[in-house]
Amino acid sequence: MPCPFAYLPACAAGIFGGAGVLAAVDHRYWTYSATMSVVGSVPLLVLGIRDLANDKLPFTHRSMAYLAAGSISLVMGAYLLVRKPWLRTAKNLQDDTW
Repeated sequence: MPCPFAYLPACAAGIFGGAGVLAAVDHRYWTYSATMSVVGSVPLLVLGIRDLANDKLPFTHRSMAYLAAGSISLVMGAYLLVRKPWLRTAKNLQDDTW
């Protein structure tokens, strides 16, 4: 039986990366949140690739969890940064109305 604590790094990094996009309730902070999501995906992808290189089996549950969480976080953050350029405008960043 695998140790349940082996998944904690993946969960912590996934929460850090994914929360950047999911917790952005105000449009003025979406650029910051998307950047945090992309940055948070890097350690997940590195851990997933490292696990793939060290494991005897091609895909284990832990390496798949790392790669899945990192990929989702990277795609969500990149989508907001690339496909939504209106989120980066100075007008949105300077608007302080609630």
